[in-house]
Amino acid sequence: MCKRMFTGVSISPFEARFLSLLPHIVPGDVALALGCKPSTTLAMLSSLDPNADAISMNDVYDSIFWHTPQVASLLQTTLFYLENARDKELLGASMENTKRARIEDRADSKMHDVDLQMSSGIMESGRWERKTKEQQIVLLALPPFAAAERQLVLHGLTKYVNGRNNVVMGVLILSEPTFMPSEPAEKLQSIQTAMGAMPSTFDCLLG
Repeated sequence: MCKRMFTGVSISPFEARFLSLLPHIVPGDVALALGCKPSTTLAMLSSLDPNADAISMNDVYDSIFWHTPQVASLLQTTLFYLENARDKELLGASMENTKRARIEDRADSKMHDVDLQMSSGIMESGRWERKTKEQQIVLLALPPFAAAERQLVLHGLTKYVNGRNNVVMGVLILSEPTFMPSEPAEKLQSIQTAMGAMPSTFDCLLG
């Protein structure tokens, strides 16, 4: 009984159906839902190796902006926050240990006009210059409709229902192409299970 409790979480039929539909709506292989967007962001951060770097570009939500640096510090992860970065700034923030680049588009609350294609192209060039899978950058895009070529998509799913996207649910959509390490989904699922940050049946219906 104890072994079962710690190795898996039983989910409702609504959640199972919801998670099975997400990779068809947003291109990807695996969908993972957590209780809120900050918990999703921090679960993703927790999946990084120690001493990793992460870039956050145009991160506008206070809950994420305040919570993430605290957790990153505990995890020995270095965060770089960029605002409307130009090519040189984005390249300059990409360090040898950079594992994640997180970019929001102009749908954010500050109405930034971010060229996702340009930004992803810069990060792509940085990723392909890395010699090993462990050194390659995984690009995370927000929101999902801007994410055709991204490895991870993070979205506060009920943002447009309740007006505040850190209340109900956060979703991660993962794609695992050949150049990406094979373990992110397993790591994130383990972190989700440990956190207990599972969306309820009602949350899934809202989503």
